[in-house]
Amino acid sequence: MNPSGFRAMEIIAVGVSHRSAPLEVLERVAFPPGEIPEALLRLSRQEGIEEGVLLTTCHRTELYAATLDAAKGFSSLVGFLENSRDLPSGFLERHGFRLMGLDAVRYLFTVASGLDSMVIGEDQVLGQVRDALKQASAAGTARAYLSALFRQAVRVGARVRRETRVGGHGRSISSVAVEVAERIFGDLRDRAVLVIGTGEAGELVLQALLRHGAGRIVVVSRTFERASTVAHRYRGRAVAYQDLPNTLGEVDIVITSTAAPHPVLTLDLLKEASERRDRPLLLIDIAVPRDVDPRARELPNVHLYDLEDLQGIVHERVRDGLEDIPKAEGIIAEEVEKFGRWLRTRQVAPTIAELYARAEAIRAAELQKAIRRLGHITERDREVLEAMTSALVKKLLHVPVVSLKRQAARGEGISLQVARELFGLDGQERSRISEPLHMEVTQARARKQGVGKGTWAHA
Repeated sequence: MNPSGFRAMEIIAVGVSHRSAPLEVLERVAFPPGEIPEALLRLSRQEGIEEGVLLTTCHRTELYAATLDAAKGFSSLVGFLENSRDLPSGFLERHGFRLMGLDAVRYLFTVASGLDSMVIGEDQVLGQVRDALKQASAAGTARAYLSALFRQAVRVGARVRRETRVGGHGRSISSVAVEVAERIFGDLRDRAVLVIGTGEAGELVLQALLRHGAGRIVVVSRTFERASTVAHRYRGRAVAYQDLPNTLGEVDIVITSTAAPHPVLTLDLLKEASERRDRPLLLIDIAVPRDVDPRARELPNVHLYDLEDLQGIVHERVRDGLEDIPKAEGIIAEEVEKFGRWLRTRQVAPTIAELYARAEAIRAAELQKAIRRLGHITERDREVLEAMTSALVKKLLHVPVVSLKRQAARGEGISLQVARELFGLDGQERSRISEPLHMEVTQARARKQGVGKGTWAHA
């Protein structure tokens, strides 16, 4: 609690990632893209949630919030996620994490930098963080605090990639999927590859296939028009979705990455395809929820790899840029401290607003007294007096206000208490404040914001 009795705004986060939960859990908490706008609106209506952002990718589902009551905020985030995804009570305590204050800030900066990704340094997550902010801003759920947090997270991610070798290698789970196919089949020039899904992950797969010299590329999407456009871009052939059963009999490799809520390649569909084949079929599923029924592993001549399988391969093979991780972590620590200073400065904003409001009320009252004593004056004289007294107030308060901001940035809360006492913003002095000023002070108090410390499990 700060000296003036205001509650400080907290940054909190609750979520599930590939580091805290297995694939079947990630599937259960994932939000399809079409549900996100409505989910954000529901999130904003939860008790204790002032602002909210939903970050959802193949590897994570995370909620970030600004709250004036951390206990209520955490309870609301957990309840929202469990209710939205039909999860049993206590599910997130077993499989998720929650973070508070600068711990939550540090975690988001680490995510944006690619250091928490399945493929360390991958670039895709930076765009996903940017998209999460864009969606929350459009829904009106990211305002002063979370907008500032996510904007800085994007800048931090870009800085890490610019100043270290952690990112920028074109590595992604999509490229790893193609490398696995090449490891199993060898040269891809004589192989037919079916790519299901033309979103960002699907296009990254297609780019990697071209780099690895894939001979024949077939593309399937929800609409034939979209499949045709993307296939043409990557020198492939589009196939209508309804022709998928026949296509499975013609190809050697299938890499799938749709946003479908249920398996695209069902057990029956794959069973029929395997019965008509006399050669192996490699399935690589990089979607969450999974596109391929996991029971396909039981079928003859069918070999299935999902994200958990690829994760083990990634840990074996990714080496480029790892020596720069300490440097990247140093950048993140520096940026966390910078954001912490901003948060502490925001904490004194209501006191500064209250100070200006009190000074303005005194100025206006004294000006009216002076005008009554002067008797009749011209409008021009009134304007001159208004300008002069306003300038006096601004100049007199400039130095103490700047000092308050600087000391707040350094975390010197005692200065705030002293300032409030010196300027009569607490105690009996408040009874002398005029009613209009009292209303302004009350409104300023309601806008009081700041930062707290983290608790509970860490990601």
